[in-house]
Amino acid sequence: MEVMSRVVLTVSLLCWGICSSEAKVTCKDKNGGEVDWYILYKVPKPNNKAPSGLEYFYIDSAKNEWPGPIKRP
Repeated sequence: MEVMSRVVLTVSLLCWGICSSEAKVTCKDKNGGEVDWYILYKVPKPNNKAPSGLEYFYIDSAKNEWPGPIKRP
């Protein structure tokens, strides 16, 4: 039983290595376009006043400045 488990594990790792070697890892922006990096910052809700806790800031490598907060995800 232990030998069979090792064989299955070995074959699984080999298949995973072959399949994933062709995969391209990229970051995606909000519209699905490729970007080098992105930062998503959730604005905290400090109390019962604004902000509501649902706002966030988003910036990526295609933007040059921080936009205003986005109200809903």
